[in-house]
Amino acid sequence: KIVYLSGVSNIGETRRAIVKYLYKNGVSGCFMMDDDIPKFGYLVKGYTKTGNKKLMLKNYPSEVCQISRDALKLWQYYISLCKDVALSGVVYRPFSWMWENTKKPWMYNDGVIAQIFFVNVELLTKSGINYRSNTECFNEDTCIQFEVMKAGLNTIHFKEFTYSVPVVGQIGGCSEMYGIDPNASKQENFERCIKSYTAGAHLLIDNIAKGHPG
Repeated sequence: KIVYLSGVSNIGETRRAIVKYLYKNGVSGCFMMDDDIPKFGYLVKGYTKTGNKKLMLKNYPSEVCQISRDALKLWQYYISLCKDVALSGVVYRPFSWMWENTKKPWMYNDGVIAQIFFVNVELLTKSGINYRSNTECFNEDTCIQFEVMKAGLNTIHFKEFTYSVPVVGQIGGCSEMYGIDPNASKQENFERCIKSYTAGAHLLIDNIAKGHPG
């Protein structure tokens, strides 16, 4: 079923309208994913060429979009084992390979999940929480996580799954949202990104220092 939303002008307002629609129609939860995510799935144990342990995305048939339905089902099962979890997410691919993730595969309230969520529509709504417009809070993903934690509810970060997404500045990587200029230097675009990200948080940035990679 395709539902057309009206009266929305940004992603925060769109997510808020989706939550309201689902609750009104008796849907207790849903997955929300950015539309430029090409891969999502399980992480499995493996080894580097030099023999070091690492985690890697399980192979799926070669398709333009590789989203594992089995992994989504397991994610929902994990949620059923948790208490008062309003939002859950998974680990971003560049951070997923580290073997340390196996020691703490579930992280509560770390505030860093983004781009792909399972939203507990019923718990959010009954707690009076919903997504905010991006004109109020630049990054709706971050804002709602802290509102959830402030209300005494939980977010959870499942590090047994991973996803990939274009980086900021690439086509499909939020380049328009962050004001990325293809003719500017990496440092200039980084500063644009940081200043845009914090614009809705009423923070004043006087200077952004350069650091060493890593």
